[in-house]
Amino acid sequence: MSFTVLERPSLASVVQTAGRVALVAAGGVIFLPPAVFLALSSTPQLRDWVALLIPFTVWLAGAMPAFRSVRPVVQTSAGFLLVLMAFVVVDAGSWISVTTTCFAVIVAAVFNLSTRAAALVVVIATVIDTAFAYTQGDDRVLFGVVLLEPWAGGLLQLLAGGGLLLAWHSWMRNIAVADAEFESIRQSAEIDQPASAARAGAEAVARRIHETILNTLAAIAMGVDQENRDGAANACRRDLEQMERNLRQLPATSLSELVDIARATIQPSRLICDVSISGDQVIDATITNALHDALVEALRNVERHSGVTHASIEITVTDVITIHVSDEGRGPSATDAERFGLRNAIRSNIASISGTAELVRNARGGTTVILTVPTNRSEKPLLPSFPILGAADTTRIGRLGAAGTNIFMLAILVPVARDLPLPTPVVIATIGYVAVILALVFLWGSAARPWLNWLGIGLLIGPFLATSWVELPCGSSPAIQGLITGMSGGGVLLLLVANAALYRRLLIYFLAIAGPIAITLRLPTTCNSEAALTTTIQVIYIGAIIAVLTWIDRRFEVRRNQAQQTWQETLAENTVAEHQSAVARGWTNIGSNARDLLEGVADRTLDASDPKVRSSAAAEGAAIRSMLGLVLDPGDAFSSMTRRLVRLAGQVGATIDAETLTPADRTDRFPEGVLTYLEGIVRQCEGETIAIRAFNDDDYDEITVLVPPSVTIDEPLRFIEDVAVQTEQGTDQMIIFLRRPSRTSS
Repeated sequence: MSFTVLERPSLASVVQTAGRVALVAAGGVIFLPPAVFLALSSTPQLRDWVALLIPFTVWLAGAMPAFRSVRPVVQTSAGFLLVLMAFVVVDAGSWISVTTTCFAVIVAAVFNLSTRAAALVVVIATVIDTAFAYTQGDDRVLFGVVLLEPWAGGLLQLLAGGGLLLAWHSWMRNIAVADAEFESIRQSAEIDQPASAARAGAEAVARRIHETILNTLAAIAMGVDQENRDGAANACRRDLEQMERNLRQLPATSLSELVDIARATIQPSRLICDVSISGDQVIDATITNALHDALVEALRNVERHSGVTHASIEITVTDVITIHVSDEGRGPSATDAERFGLRNAIRSNIASISGTAELVRNARGGTTVILTVPTNRSEKPLLPSFPILGAADTTRIGRLGAAGTNIFMLAILVPVARDLPLPTPVVIATIGYVAVILALVFLWGSAARPWLNWLGIGLLIGPFLATSWVELPCGSSPAIQGLITGMSGGGVLLLLVANAALYRRLLIYFLAIAGPIAITLRLPTTCNSEAALTTTIQVIYIGAIIAVLTWIDRRFEVRRNQAQQTWQETLAENTVAEHQSAVARGWTNIGSNARDLLEGVADRTLDASDPKVRSSAAAEGAAIRSMLGLVLDPGDAFSSMTRRLVRLAGQVGATIDAETLTPADRTDRFPEGVLTYLEGIVRQCEGETIAIRAFNDDDYDEITVLVPPSVTIDEPLRFIEDVAVQTEQGTDQMIIFLRRPSRTSS
């Protein structure tokens, strides 16, 4: 079978979108601040604009369609080219933020280049940043102004940039595993679901062929007297109609149409049906066909066994479909209630669609068959949903890498606190926040995660509040920039990942930018431009992260759900088609000789009592059983019994027609008393055919023996050890039932 090619959105496909967002954000961080500095400068030099425009032109070129395949490489190179201008152009370091630019280049590389290439970018950025700080003539140059120790910039690139690379690499590995699992489940469903439907269809065919054609052929093989020729003809006609109908399976059908089709199937019939339907609706093809067979069999039971010509069908629809088929006839006795078509023809059909069937004896006479089935197939294959950054849930090393910026904050905490008016509260608040973030890294999957999550959100603004408590001097500007950078990094990312609700993410965003804005405003306007730049960068980065996460949550999952729904519908169509194809194949396998025999008996061109017709019926029945795989197991109890009875039958001139319908649970031999009892039956069947059928039903192994009506039975019910032996006298045959508990219930 072939499947329609469907869109299969993968987690890896989101990386391209995240990469594009990262490139755009990096471009803004790299080129927007120096452009603003030059535009606001009182004496901008032409060389400065040239130094800015050359890298910017390269970056724009990378955005052109012609460079799409190498866009990350081109635009990453444009960032490094701008950093190079800070070395070669006089005073360019005053308006080019080397540390910020290097980190932006790392962000672009991590999301767009291979792991090895991104790692090389981290190393280059670390070396460049450190070299620039040590070659500016002041040992505290960073961000283009006098700042912290010269190693701070390189350490930021190494810890924050390297940590981001480590986190992203870990996430990508998990994404690859998730995508592989996703596709494996999908492919498995595409193989298993139709295959299972084909097996179910083949089993349903075998069941129906046995309940119709094989039973009819067995009855003809045993002999049909002149009085029962009409019954034999009607049975053959019904079997041919069943075969023809199953060669064209019903499509999805409404309940009202289903009842009409079922009533038409049993025609010609004297049965009159009153129909009541509450909640008519269309049901899918698999349920339609199984329910049709069960409903037809229930109506035929009324026609055959009730002795009345009137029945009622009542259908109600809630979360399930419930059908009552009732009559006021004589009905079966309490001990025989399971026999009239319910056990196999009805119950097995309904069980195949996860339904139930029950036969109830009415208090005022008659019987009611109650069918309960689902409104539609309940077993829809579901594809797993893996949130893109949720992969961090299972990767401690990835979470630790994301927290690299916060680890950098601990490393520069001493020089930062040294330049602040109230160092002690800042140190306490910072250590508390970073401690919570690290605890979240290691306790992500524990019950403490929700508490740590909210505690981290609350402490996010703590160091900023402690810093903005008093007026800040210009000398605090370097420390302010370090604080903003160290506090607003990976910890914020982890908090955003841990909180899928948009309002929580907006709360985190507000706190993450409100703190930097507050302390920037506490600096004198003559020296807050660098802090404002750093704050702007955080606004861009965190805003971009929220945009990507929100797009994933809202758009990607919607797209995947839509694709899954389309896939389910297509798979369902293929599954139904495979089921119906298997059903059609099964009925097609009925040989032309068997069809000719049934047609001959149905139109009276063949005499069902003719010995040649009886012999042909027995031979065709054996061929069909072989085709269906209904063969005896040489080692089981039923085969042992059959071999013993066949030997005796050969001595008295009788014929044994034996068939296993479903395997028995027990393998131990039947009691000797049972075998002796059956041997006495065989001795009375000289020149006759004896049909024996074995099957398992619920907690019992059962055998049905059909013998000529002339056989004499002493008593209708007896027990031989744990085997119940019961008989039923008919006009054209005697039925003997053997029933013993299966091993599971004994």
